Amino acid sequence: QGRPQGLLRISVPMVFGRLHVSPLVPSFLRRYPDIQLDMAMDDRMVDLVEGGYDLAVRIGNLPGNSMVARRIAPCRVVMCASPAYLAEYGAPSHPADLARHNCLCYSYYRGGAYWTFHGPQGEIRVQPRGNYQVNNSEARRDALLAGLGICEMPTFIVGPDLAAGRLLPVLTDYPLPLHAIHAVFPERRRLPAKARAFIDFLDERLGGDAPLWDEGLPPSVLSPQTGKPS
Repeated sequence: QGRPQGLLRISVPMVFGRLHVSPLVPSFLRRYPDIQLDMAMDDRMVDLVEGGYDLAVRIGNLPGNSMVARRIAPCRVVMCASPAYLAEYGAPSHPADLARHNCLCYSYYRGGAYWTFHGPQGEIRVQPRGNYQVNNSEARRDALLAGLGICEMPTFIVGPDLAAGRLLPVLTDYPLPLHAIHAVFPERRRLPAKARAFIDFLDERLGGDAPLWDEGLPPSVLSPQTGKPS
């Protein structure tokens, strides 16, 4: 519980880890030179205790009661497509219109096989169908930018594309469930100093309700979502 030191094993989602955690590692290790960081990037859910991890970054659904969670930042999720795709196929005006679109699917999505929207009359569930499914959302971004289809994406991946107009938001009147980015760790009497140092560092660099990746987003994306938290 004194000076942060020793081996720190963490698990982070692949794309979020590569885009937003990995760039911070050098600064973290310069601040805490007595820590040896072992970071595993994987979109699959891992058991922290069984895997010997000190903490994990989780987005969306949180683990059970054996874990403690600390919220770091919001994670906005936006239905979007490229201007070229929308010019060719039109923009959906209701979630049901997605049945006529090429939906790009994420293999590891833990919310189930459906996309869930929240409209004036309540919840709307749509089963996405399309010709491309992949277990990496940067690959889905590539397909979006190429005009292959339409899908929901977190702004921590496509925020700059939305801000620059390379992708356009659609169905903004039907928000997707609210998400957040959390640091989670096994329930203990005391959190080791090395783990607390990393969580505090993440909060310092990425925390708050206005994360850097949401700068410049269209007002329709930044407007308060009414969807239920997830």
